[in-house]
Amino acid sequence: MIYLYTIFYFLILYANHQNFPGLHGDEAYFGIVAKKILNQPFYSIPVNGMNDFTSGFHSKLVSWFSFITKNPISMLRLPSITLNTLMFFLVLKSFKKNIHLSALIFFLTSFLFIHLKLGFEVVSITPICFSVFLLLFKNQNYSLQQQGITTYLIFLLMLIGFANHPIFAVASGALFIFFILKNDLKNLVTSSALNICLLSFLILKRHQSFLSNGNYVVFLFTYAFLFFQLAMFLRRFDLKLSASRFFQKLKKYLTFSLLIYFTLAHLSPFIETILGTNILRRYFGVELGFLPSLAISIIFGILILFFIFKNRLKLKGNNLFIFLISIFMMMTIVTNRPVIRHYIIPVIALVFFLLDYVTIISKKKVYAALIPVCSIHIFLILKPNVWQNSKNLLYRIYRKHDTSAHYSQVAPLLKYLQSQNISPKELISNEFIKRPLNYLGLKKTPSGPTLYIDHCYSEKCTVAGFNIYLEKPEPFNAFLDHKTRYRQQK
Repeated sequence: MIYLYTIFYFLILYANHQNFPGLHGDEAYFGIVAKKILNQPFYSIPVNGMNDFTSGFHSKLVSWFSFITKNPISMLRLPSITLNTLMFFLVLKSFKKNIHLSALIFFLTSFLFIHLKLGFEVVSITPICFSVFLLLFKNQNYSLQQQGITTYLIFLLMLIGFANHPIFAVASGALFIFFILKNDLKNLVTSSALNICLLSFLILKRHQSFLSNGNYVVFLFTYAFLFFQLAMFLRRFDLKLSASRFFQKLKKYLTFSLLIYFTLAHLSPFIETILGTNILRRYFGVELGFLPSLAISIIFGILILFFIFKNRLKLKGNNLFIFLISIFMMMTIVTNRPVIRHYIIPVIALVFFLLDYVTIISKKKVYAALIPVCSIHIFLILKPNVWQNSKNLLYRIYRKHDTSAHYSQVAPLLKYLQSQNISPKELISNEFIKRPLNYLGLKKTPSGPTLYIDHCYSEKCTVAGFNIYLEKPEPFNAFLDHKTRYRQQK
């Protein structure tokens, strides 16, 4: 029953993936690159993505999906939907005893189904890489000491995930912290070799020219194997971790400090990610307000503290809980930006912990919660504009790293230009407007006008969400930060 319901849910998601949100500039970038690499060999994968820190795996996936569909939005988003659907069924299969609870927890983390369908490299590849890694790590009894294919696959998944997007350093660094908290020096040395592998790879990738699109995958497999062999060699040494008072006090101090910093910098957006309230803000322009957001954070913070205090004796020896804490600590080191995609790894780790720790509850209770939650999700997928009233469309939510203006619907803007027979010779705007228009097929002619396009934050817009100018206005705000533009136009 649960499999049939899940399949039905994902069929709806597949059928309506183009409806919302609007095409993001970064998504369009991957589509533009994918069109360029269609004529390259099948095995050829771009070494670099949007910058020197990322790789072109997602662009390659998009190019492969172009043989399945010619729809430009489908090409970009079907890889993410497909891989995350596989991830979901993989987790259901791995927690068969808790299969109904598995479905409920995944559906409750609504961003996994709304955000993880977007055409970003960190959205398509990171979730399944981390899920497979965590399943292998769990099945290997939370150890990297076994000299076999599983440990090598862990090294390889870490390297691929890190090469795809550096946010995967949260997982590799959490391994290092995890073994420190466990006082396990042998595994600590092995995880050190793994992290040196990732850091040295990043240095080579940025400063060496011997890598090419054709040998990139071979290099990744070989590089992971070399450091796997190094780790297996180092594990032969019988080392003991000092249990001195100084070391133990230092470990407690660092743990306390990093967790306090995580609470201050990440707890509120992390909870919003789980509840999906930041999804409403990011895509629909719906803001709960400061006091409701603060109240939600305080309530859930108290519930988390109560849960930890009540179960402190059991949690002390729970490996998944210790690894989850390690991820929280590593988050404070890797990033301080409250961006939704940065919470993919922590949320998946939290889901694994809950599925492993929570006892089986009755199916009736699960379905009582599952049916209304899934119904709301399906309603949002089928009727995404229910939240987009005129106020939300005109006055977008502006935050330093989280603005809904980047997800404005660009298709009406393109249709307007085509209906007016406007083919510009040059388009001057920011990349979140230029890339989607170019990817969707905006035609340019040498004899056409120069267009200046900016996001519109007032009631007087050329097209909903945008202003179009044939002459450069004063001031032209397209390259200013969103908060400044909002204040100027308001």
